[in-house]
Amino acid sequence: MHAEDFRIHVINGYIQDTYLVEYSDKILLLDGGSRPDVPIIEDFITKKLSRKMSDLRLILVSHMHPDHAGAAPFLREKYGTLIAAYHEVDDWYAGAIGALQHLLDSLMAYFVVYKSKKPFKNIRYPRFLKPDILLYDNDSIPFFNDWRVKHAPGHTSHQVVFYHAQKQILYAADTVLKVNTYCVLPFPINLRSYAVITLQKLSELKIQKVLLAHGGICENREFSDLFISLIPKLYNDLKPPMNLLRYVSGFPKPIKEYLAMENNSL
Repeated sequence: MHAEDFRIHVINGYIQDTYLVEYSDKILLLDGGSRPDVPIIEDFITKKLSRKMSDLRLILVSHMHPDHAGAAPFLREKYGTLIAAYHEVDDWYAGAIGALQHLLDSLMAYFVVYKSKKPFKNIRYPRFLKPDILLYDNDSIPFFNDWRVKHAPGHTSHQVVFYHAQKQILYAADTVLKVNTYCVLPFPINLRSYAVITLQKLSELKIQKVLLAHGGICENREFSDLFISLIPKLYNDLKPPMNLLRYVSGFPKPIKEYLAMENNSL
């Protein structure tokens, strides 16, 4: 196995799909999962792959929602695994209003659990990630230089996706989801103008395979056309009571700053 060769494994998590990228000498976790995923990830690495947890070199966190950041701090506490995330990640839940946002995001995650008819488990996780490594747009990922970070605001101000140019693989986080056979936008889209830019940016990448946090692996599609086709849907009106959630989501300071930028410059 050459240094650049790897295998991607899908872990069906409590709320989302999580992806392990297995190299001969190290493992990368694409996104931090939810808190109930900790034993699932442990079992997969130690039993399914017959690897040591110390082989898990890095955990990437795309954004701070419970199903993307929840397991990461607990894995770090147990094994000392490093966490990498966008440099604005800990602004998301800052202050009293950020604490309210943290509660709302957790309640929305529980709503997803309820709709999926899964048993309720503890998804509580820290408001602040305190990443060991801060990432910026277009950075190569430490220890895994064949992957790059792409800032992808829209769903949140700090969301990032991860791209492997050589293999033309994109981990899409929550920029797009698959429900049944249809690719759809996530909810909420707090920053619609920035989501347009994100979808346009992704449409310009050469992509053969998209790893979806919700919907599994998507292949054999014209992804450039797919991302562009989603842009008009950003402006679809939501029906009650879902439209009310747009007004009680996106409280933290970064959202206010980005919204001001949208109003002034976009």
